[in-house]
Amino acid sequence: MRRLRRASCLTLYWEGKEFVVTNYLSGKQVVTQPALCQILQRLMFFTNRHEVEHQFAVVPDSRNILLSLIDADILLQEGSAIERKDRRIDRVWKWGQNARFFHFSTQEVHYTFDHERVRSHFERKAKTHPPPSPF
Repeated sequence: MRRLRRASCLTLYWEGKEFVVTNYLSGKQVVTQPALCQILQRLMFFTNRHEVEHQFAVVPDSRNILLSLIDADILLQEGSAIERKDRRIDRVWKWGQNARFFHFSTQEVHYTFDHERVRSHFERKAKTHPPPSPF
């Protein structure tokens, strides 16, 4: 049975009324309850699966929530490819969480050299969602 730990490459934020936890290495996210942060805090180090399940036992629908956290790479299985990458980044990256988040979350940005297509896209978007005032 593999041990689990909380990923270090996480962002947590409110999006409207939903509390979102995102692993910015994999781009996966899960909507959950902020109370789970207390459990995640305790899982900084590898913990056997049985103990993790025990900690989640106080949460309604704990089995499904635990599985969704594993599927979203919020909890990482020891030795998995994403866990090794997460560990390596946590060990060597010295610029802090904000720089890490920015770097990895912008890796999948789709860019086009078709300026007319970009202009058309933003003109359509501005009709329903005008840009903010520059002042």
